Amino acid sequence: MAQSDFERYLNDEREVWRPHILGEVKMAGGPPNKESIMGAWRDLNKAEALLELIDNSIDAWIRRKNKYAKHTSKTLQIYIDLDESANKIVYEDNAGGVIEDQLPNLVIPGLSETSDTEATIGSYKTGGKKAIFKLAIEANIETYYRDPDEVLDEAYGIHLDKNWIQDSEEYRFPYYPIKNKSDILKGHTVYTFRLREHGWDSNIVEQIVNEIRRTYTLLMVRNPNIEIYFNNRLTPLAPLEEFYTFSGAFNQKIDVRPQKAVFKTQLDWKGKPYAIDIEVVIGCRTTTAGQKGEDRWGIDIYGNNRLFVHHNQDETFKWFELPTANSGKLVRGFINIHGPNVFMPWDTHKRHLNYDRDIIGVLKSKPIRDLFASWKEAYTAIAALEEIKETIKHKFEPWKKQGDINIAFSNDIQLPKKQRGWTLPPTIHKPKVSSPKSAIGSKQIPVSFKVTQAEFRRLCTTYGVSSSNGETQARKEIGDAIKAAVLNVR
Repeated sequence: MAQSDFERYLNDEREVWRPHILGEVKMAGGPPNKESIMGAWRDLNKAEALLELIDNSIDAWIRRKNKYAKHTSKTLQIYIDLDESANKIVYEDNAGGVIEDQLPNLVIPGLSETSDTEATIGSYKTGGKKAIFKLAIEANIETYYRDPDEVLDEAYGIHLDKNWIQDSEEYRFPYYPIKNKSDILKGHTVYTFRLREHGWDSNIVEQIVNEIRRTYTLLMVRNPNIEIYFNNRLTPLAPLEEFYTFSGAFNQKIDVRPQKAVFKTQLDWKGKPYAIDIEVVIGCRTTTAGQKGEDRWGIDIYGNNRLFVHHNQDETFKWFELPTANSGKLVRGFINIHGPNVFMPWDTHKRHLNYDRDIIGVLKSKPIRDLFASWKEAYTAIAALEEIKETIKHKFEPWKKQGDINIAFSNDIQLPKKQRGWTLPPTIHKPKVSSPKSAIGSKQIPVSFKVTQAEFRRLCTTYGVSSSNGETQARKEIGDAIKAAVLNVR
């Protein structure tokens, strides 16, 4: 190796491990082994790994702010700096730092300061660890604890080298007191990863940035003191403005302005009841056109303001019997579950629904289905009336207002224990769509015709109808679509 190459190698090593600021080595950690984490990280993509770290930073900051408001940064700042040429990424937050006896929480699965009954968004006891193994072949973690009692003044560095990360049986890890604390800000934690994978090109970076913005748009709107920076320490990432583009159509014949209903209930965990709020926001898109950037049809699902399923056109449409033909492209809204982490219906990587959670049964309960039923009627009516399709192009603006998504109607609803015969209170807003020809007559005249199986499949393809919900439902949707197409001919 040439001397210049060797010097460059040494400089790279010093930048990662920073030996000049460290004191004497100590050891921490122990069983269990790392096999479960080493298996789990392989299913993560790069964006999801960074989301796990961001989730943990947000949880730590909110938890600390609730306990020690005066000794917690007013604004959470998260910095992600990628240096592809050095094959390195630095992740930094000012969530308060980590005290010495809690350093294993950063590394060992199964350890966490939080409880599963807290309203957190991180993958309980595993999230940050999966991120380390996904992103890094070597990792250096530095943290400077901000003591709310202003007694301790301690900072530590954790060194996880290649051998440690690859050894599934080794869980004791070296850590060092940081002697020169001027190199790290109090209350900050800094992860420096020597990247496991190369190839963080511009397309990957764009995908990661979009995923971060999409996942935390609602959270950033509702808590503007959360700032996330990516390869730019001056300007934080902004929420996605086009994510919720609702129609503001409102006159004597139509009112499809967006509404919010918060359904309040309780669920038991280990014999103790916990409050759950199911926030439903629903409105109408401004077009029946297909995909258009983030302005697409479907229902998003959140846990404590953190998105984990977006533009769902499958499960939610089945639960609430929403239309799947052209009128289905008008559907836009979200379900946001507020409550303990243990009830959140997300899977291990927070990308799919977990049907084993009790909350799924609550989501499909009659009161919530009734709310969606009124909007189904509106979507179907709009799709059948060409004149109204022009009216709905008027946007409901501004899209956010006073630290929240802008909504025209809002109600809280206590879910009854017994729902048989129960109906939504009359004070709950219902969307209105009146046909300009309604005065001609409302008598329904059945019309039917027969087609072959091949013709039936052609009709499904032509009108975008899925047969996954059964042939009976598909026949009904095709009939609705043909009726709309024929009656709209001028």
